Amino acid sequence: MSNDGDDDHHWHLRGYFDGLKNFIARLIPEGLTQDAEVVEQLSKLDETVKNDLVNAEKNPEIQWTARLRSDNSLSEDEQKFLKARKAHIREAFAKYVGVDVSEVHEDDIPVIAAAGSEKYPSVKQRNWDRLHHDLSSLLSNVFIAAYLAGADKSGLFDCLTYIAGVSGSCWGIAQYYTIANCSHSQLRAHYNTALNKSPGSHDSINDVLSTPDAVSLVLGGLTIKHMSKIGITAMDLYGAIITGHLLLPVPADEQGTNLNPEHFKLTNQRKWTDDGRQPLPIYTAVRHERPWKDWKDPDYPFTEGSDHTSAEHTEAQNSWFQWFEFNPYEIGCDELKAWQPSWSFGRHFDQRVSTDNIPEQSLSLEMGVWGSAPAGPLSSYLGTIQRNLPKGVITKEVNKMANNIAEHWGPQGVEVFEDHHPVHAANNPNPVFHFYPPPNPPGIHNSPRVHLIDAGMDNNLPLYPLAHPSREIDIILGFDSSSDVQKNSFFQRVEDFGKRKGYRWNSRGGQPPKPEVNTDGTQVSEPVIPTHPTAEYIWERFGHRYITVYDGVPINPPATKGGEPVIGKFNTPQATRPVTLLYIPLLPNKVDPEFDPCLAPFVGSYNLVYKPEEVEKLWNTTEANWRECEAKVKAAVTEVWLKKKEARLARK
Repeated sequence: MSNDGDDDHHWHLRGYFDGLKNFIARLIPEGLTQDAEVVEQLSKLDETVKNDLVNAEKNPEIQWTARLRSDNSLSEDEQKFLKARKAHIREAFAKYVGVDVSEVHEDDIPVIAAAGSEKYPSVKQRNWDRLHHDLSSLLSNVFIAAYLAGADKSGLFDCLTYIAGVSGSCWGIAQYYTIANCSHSQLRAHYNTALNKSPGSHDSINDVLSTPDAVSLVLGGLTIKHMSKIGITAMDLYGAIITGHLLLPVPADEQGTNLNPEHFKLTNQRKWTDDGRQPLPIYTAVRHERPWKDWKDPDYPFTEGSDHTSAEHTEAQNSWFQWFEFNPYEIGCDELKAWQPSWSFGRHFDQRVSTDNIPEQSLSLEMGVWGSAPAGPLSSYLGTIQRNLPKGVITKEVNKMANNIAEHWGPQGVEVFEDHHPVHAANNPNPVFHFYPPPNPPGIHNSPRVHLIDAGMDNNLPLYPLAHPSREIDIILGFDSSSDVQKNSFFQRVEDFGKRKGYRWNSRGGQPPKPEVNTDGTQVSEPVIPTHPTAEYIWERFGHRYITVYDGVPINPPATKGGEPVIGKFNTPQATRPVTLLYIPLLPNKVDPEFDPCLAPFVGSYNLVYKPEEVEKLWNTTEANWRECEAKVKAAVTEVWLKKKEARLARK
């Protein structure tokens, strides 16, 4: 059975609408199902969705046939955006670096991207029986918004070209482009009121479904998916529920209390980017590639070396994650050289052409994919456990368990164990199905479905899409709220990423020191922060760590200047040009020395309720962290700008 194929995990829904009503009845408070308006909306959901499927005024995309783009250049729409964005930010950039606008040539302006992480749960917030029910943390929503608000105050936000996210950061970015109308202050106010209730609580679902047209907006995407004969999973419902909560205005937002239909289409976000007013958002997910589970076309003539039963497949010890990106223009994967219009995600494809014309998939289902940590493979959970457990006996026992499995199950057994997905990923039609005329070689091109999960399973920062060679990004701001930021573990992660994408990383000020090791080989734990640390202690401990500058140097450049990228292992396009990475972790700050943003109880991944004072505590600490590093950020940006200017003048 392939990782992208039909299986027994998806819901076999009988009497879909009756089942949906029963499910809602179990979730919402007693009496709400008797609400006449909600009952009427549920009863008309079938009819409403059927009308949407043929309503070209509401969904003009149903008139369009989608075709895959099969190269790794940028789409025409993104190229137009880049041109508009550079013209738009020229004046802001001149103001930021402190020169007259006449001194800034558009070609010299650095392409700057911001990258937001997810927070994996720390050991203090995790217990074993809840391990497989991890949710994206709301911390990531607040922290990425606060860092971007800090960048806005310093004038840098208006110089950004891209904003990318992983998992919970994707939610925060999506809210910025929808419910907040691209206003940092409006998003902050929204968090102070909207996060007071858990997305899955009775009160929250009551609030959402009681608003006009909410049933069709929140549940309509599920219904269309069901009508398209695509298996629905728990992750779809998870996305629908949490999105309805996150995008529901509250009275304090002063914009009405109804869900906005425009917010439920990713392509509608292009209204902020087409004219270059705002950076281009990039949302991420990954596909778990396991070559020993290849789909086989029965008509494919196997030859030596291509047989999926050969040692290359059956004894494979490595699986990897293929990165998919979602932006308002396209969705795709550079390893597959396949890009589809964003309005066509969720359609069936055959030989690069869509075979049905359903409306654009609801943003709620896509948000469920971006934040679908529960669907991650068990091996990733074990890795997270090992990174966060204190070094010593417990970690040794986890390693011993893995070794025992390897010894008793053998290589294939290990793969079965490591590739178990506790919660099944959402089903979506595979756009590269029958990518070539039949017969197709074994693999994803024979898989009718594609299963995408939380990109944090591979890397907790979305560096991969920002390393797309055609984007020619000069500077990446890596905002990291991972629970292990105090352990200096990022350098290993970025080195692993560099090996895959073809970068060598040089840290200015020297590489981080290697962890101290005990006589038994275990790592010496970092000192525990005192219960009541002083501002002086926090500064002494963290003052030099609020920003680290890394220079990324291509190690597999093209044979000729401006040539095609070298294709590396796993079919990955290699880096073609240098990049400056500004690593900015979320650390305790002297403005609130007793607040640890990694370990405070309310920032755990299992907490989906934030009080206003908790939002403000996290926001203020994050903005204070930004102030500690903004001078170095400006220096790095100015340096790259001057280098680009010098290179352009030298060419002339």
